[in-house]
Amino acid sequence: MKKLTAVLSSLALLAAVSTSLMVTGCKHMDSDEKSEHMTKYTCKMHPEVMQDTAGTCPKCGMKLTKMRD
Repeated sequence: MKKLTAVLSSLALLAAVSTSLMVTGCKHMDSDEKSEHMTKYTCKMHPEVMQDTAGTCPKCGMKLTKMRD
């Protein structure tokens, strides 16, 4: 009976720890995802030009287009 109680206690502790790690991990992943998947804009003529906002290319004045993921 003591062995069963110990096993159930261990499982309950493992479940609690796993749940807390998943919750904090998800929040962390959301903030990382936002920074990694921010929309970037580039010039078709000058692909080295990349900006976080829409606008025009500083080299040629063309409209910047969204980059694909």
